[in-house]
Amino acid sequence: MKQRKWNIILILLTAAFLLLSAGFCVGRTRRPNALSAVTARAPSVQETVAQESSAQESSALTPTTQVAAEVSFPLDLNTATAGELTALPGIGEVLAGRIVAYREEVGAFTSVEELLQVDGIGEKRFEAIRDYITLEENDENSGR
Repeated sequence: MKQRKWNIILILLTAAFLLLSAGFCVGRTRRPNALSAVTARAPSVQETVAQESSAQESSALTPTTQVAAEVSFPLDLNTATAGELTALPGIGEVLAGRIVAYREEVGAFTSVEELLQVDGIGEKRFEAIRDYITLEENDENSGR
């Protein structure tokens, strides 16, 4: 009789453990689904068509800010403001500030490749923006 009582207790404990484990696993698999409900709204068909038609009319670089919408490419590295530089792909406010600071410290850029001297501009980033930058010939460039 005592043996049977222990067997029943052991079976009940095992069943409780299995139920708790199953509940934990089910709870873990449902948690990411709850987070996936927080997503960005997908654009409507009208918005998508409007974006595609405006993209065809605009330059190859899609502006991401109001300043970017007003920028014409290619940008002159020696006259562009930090705000205008943020229109370049992969260039944020911090990096744009570094480009302007470099230009103020060292002087006008003499070649677009000199941009590689700015901290944060590597080969990949430079190649991504190369087609969108230029140097206008002026007296500032010849003074160095």
